[in-house]
Amino acid sequence: QIEMEGDIRRSSALSALSRGESQHEVLKRETVMKTSISLIFVSAALFIAACSEEPTQPTSTAPLIGTWVELRREADATVMRRAPGLDAERPGFVFNLEGKFQERMNSGWCGTPPIVYANYAGEWTQLTDSTIHIDVDYWGGRTHYNMRIISLDFSELRFVHELPQ
Repeated sequence: QIEMEGDIRRSSALSALSRGESQHEVLKRETVMKTSISLIFVSAALFIAACSEEPTQPTSTAPLIGTWVELRREADATVMRRAPGLDAERPGFVFNLEGKFQERMNSGWCGTPPIVYANYAGEWTQLTDSTIHIDVDYWGGRTHYNMRIISLDFSELRFVHELPQ
């Protein structure tokens, strides 16, 4: 098969030479063609990889376990940072391995500063690689919501609150 490919190349080169192209021009054209084809395949592979709709994080809840304190809000997303403990002046979460959950949030219905915070007990379960379901007490009873994780590493958690369906 290798011999046949060599024969085909030589035949192609001979016909190009008979058309008045130099051997250098033929080699240059072949190199450009090989490079172009390689670039097309690499580009296609990168495009397919970039179009994946499935989030790549988190594949494990290991980075989620621990204490998180709200850092800021960005449009619909909440950004939290890992902390050694809950902050008395900010919302936060504690995720335990056993599915236990604690949320630090408003202690009453009023959201006008100064806000008084309290800790409420709950549970969490992982629904998908990027969705956590939360059931937690609050000042008015019990609530539940989903946390769709946008990104997660050992220092920062970025998520969106969603109502369960």
